Amino acid sequence: MCEKKRCRHLGTCSTQDQHQPTCLIEQNEPDVTKHSSINPPTTGLQLNPRNFHPISPDFHRTERFVGDLNPEAVIRERLDVSCESQLRDRIGLWISSPATYSNAESRETVADADTTAPGNPSEPLGPQSVAKLLHQRYANALKACERLPLSTRDRLIPIYFSRVNHILPLVNKDSFLLAYSEGMTSAFLERAICLVAAKDRTAYPWLRLATSGPVMTPRQFCSELYRGLVVALNEGLETDRVTRIRTLALMSLHCEGYEGAEAASMHLCQAIHQAQTVGLHLDRPGQVPGDSLTGLFWCLWTLDKMHACIGGRPVLFADRDIGIEKPGLKPSHARTAFDAWFAISDLLAHVISFYRPTSDHTVGWEAGFPTFEEIMGDNVREDLDFVTLGGY
Repeated sequence: MCEKKRCRHLGTCSTQDQHQPTCLIEQNEPDVTKHSSINPPTTGLQLNPRNFHPISPDFHRTERFVGDLNPEAVIRERLDVSCESQLRDRIGLWISSPATYSNAESRETVADADTTAPGNPSEPLGPQSVAKLLHQRYANALKACERLPLSTRDRLIPIYFSRVNHILPLVNKDSFLLAYSEGMTSAFLERAICLVAAKDRTAYPWLRLATSGPVMTPRQFCSELYRGLVVALNEGLETDRVTRIRTLALMSLHCEGYEGAEAASMHLCQAIHQAQTVGLHLDRPGQVPGDSLTGLFWCLWTLDKMHACIGGRPVLFADRDIGIEKPGLKPSHARTAFDAWFAISDLLAHVISFYRPTSDHTVGWEAGFPTFEEIMGDNVREDLDFVTLGGY
């Protein structure tokens, strides 16, 4: 099988100058349209790829599987109630649509899109469309290298740590805030944090991309941040691997566009892949119990269960491959917000086992299912307040 070579038009992003992060991106843009004048070698048989069609006009092309917990599955099933060709499984359904990826803009939400949209029999993009798409990604990457206005960051970062990070501690708060005070944090990680925090209502008055720019709606603000982060991370502009893991995990909390759930799951897959590459799942020599990297791993573990449930996907972490001790609640210790989150995720991991293809569908969890009060317990810390409990 011939492997396509991936063409990198973007260079590396230099974050050494902490106050003015810039991208070292080649400014001499090639004229993509000139490639269209190159003709393939002439043979006796002239083949035009545009003449290829499915075998039958009635050919039904399956595109993707959507789990029942994804709202799209419910909507699609109700809209297509009269469709006899609907394909359903016990935990979700296959969705087909000839109009998928009808424009270039929708392709930008899925990373590493080819010139032909995946799963779509439509014609490839022309040279002009390719040039436009690449130029847009180039511009998005440049924007992602810039820091957000200080007024935006100073408001959204505290919101993130007070509303999200104590439940799902993807970022080491102390280390990050120390680096932030010295202007040494990753611009991409900052943007990913702001991407998550922007959903909170208290962040709405501060959603600006430029110091003198207008206040944007949460949807506009998040879309701009997300598009830039996708390109920047795909091009490897974030060189620190652990920071890349944190950024990708934060991006997996965002759902953008037609196939947003799929893209979010892909970001988590990339984060897990990077985590396994550095061996976060293994007991490292000299490892301190409960350190930030161990906490980061178990955050990914919980997100793996959540995405598997919502998307009807297999879990990516197999417990038998994990070499570090699973977090346990000590009776003498007050339960934290993450303890509650982990307990729910651990419970979810057990529930998932009943829905695997090889499981006995006639057997379920008939007795002993814990109540929410039992999961929470009576001895809780201050960060597990009513506002936090509302998030569960």
